[in-house]
Amino acid sequence: MKFEDLTNVIEKQGADIFKANLQHLIQPIASRIEESVEFLDAKGYDDNADIMIIVIEEAARLVRKLRKHGVIV
Repeated sequence: MKFEDLTNVIEKQGADIFKANLQHLIQPIASRIEESVEFLDAKGYDDNADIMIIVIEEAARLVRKLRKHGVIV
């Protein structure tokens, strides 16, 4: 195996580990956002301001986590 090939394998493993860790961190938040949006789609937005607030708060939490881990600036 050439040095370049070994470097590529190490970089890919690092990227895969980063991706798995990031997915583990954000999956619960993303699931809650999706479930809340599905609820709003089914029930409508009228009289569901509390659910809309939760979606906004969870989205903000997701953005903070992504920033913390350097995914977005």
